[in-house]
Amino acid sequence: MIVHTSSYHQGGHFVTLIQLQYFHVMSTTLHYTKAAAILHISQPSLSYALSQLEAELDVPLFIKIGKKVFLTPYGEVFKLYAGNIIHEVDKGLDEIKHMKENTMSEIRLGYIQSLSSSFVPDTINQYYYYMGQKSVSFQFMPNQQYDLIEELKSNKLDVVFAPQTDNHLICKKIAEQKLMLVVSKNHPFSAKCSISFVELDNQPLVMLQKKTGLYHTVEKMFSNHHIKMNVVNEACDYNAAINYVALSLGVSFLPENIVTDHPNLVPIHIKDEHCARPIYLLCREKLSNNASTNDFIDFILKYYSD
Repeated sequence: MIVHTSSYHQGGHFVTLIQLQYFHVMSTTLHYTKAAAILHISQPSLSYALSQLEAELDVPLFIKIGKKVFLTPYGEVFKLYAGNIIHEVDKGLDEIKHMKENTMSEIRLGYIQSLSSSFVPDTINQYYYYMGQKSVSFQFMPNQQYDLIEELKSNKLDVVFAPQTDNHLICKKIAEQKLMLVVSKNHPFSAKCSISFVELDNQPLVMLQKKTGLYHTVEKMFSNHHIKMNVVNEACDYNAAINYVALSLGVSFLPENIVTDHPNLVPIHIKDEHCARPIYLLCREKLSNNASTNDFIDFILKYYSD
């Protein structure tokens, strides 16, 4: 640490941080030429600064015997306290540097694709409004939820929004995503305003792949009503599922926000089932070293958590 300004005043003595730094280096090396080189100053400047410090304290700190320099008893005592002061100042400067770096840090946010259109943008806008600035940047990383979980565990993501919990992660419910039953325009259900869940018994279904959370959510609904789930197509993504339904290959349960007002689909209300799935905030149990990530998590848990 090289300090260029500021001073310390105690008991009538006026000591600058520069003098403390010069004394600290000189008391360690006990060699004027080496100390001056470390401090990037001339030897006469170092000698003058140390003599000014001795005059201010009114005690000798160094004694020269022959060609060797030694600390006096006063110097030995002062070395201990000067070293502590330099150490504390260094810690303070490091902490300030850390705070500045984190202020401009990036948060790697992962989430399922269906949250892209409204939930994620709305949440980020609310966070920026809450913070009063946009000094934090986000890296948006939508993906399948099973990939998101693994990427979070392997430290490739900082925070995840997904409809799945994990025993090795912190998981807090922050929202609920409504699901809609959708059919093609020429499906018999399209003429109805609503149906009972039991009418889906053995109905051809288009689902996302079995490893997805949406599949398990729908599977649980069918199980609760004790009817058969007849999956005829497993789609790789939402667009594929929408196309299969539009082609009358089956009906499907999809997030409301991605099927609303779709020209080739008809949404059907189910009278006796709350069609929705929870959305969780997931993060690692050990808090991040990134202060911005921790602030974002605190914000979400404060304003969105149930």
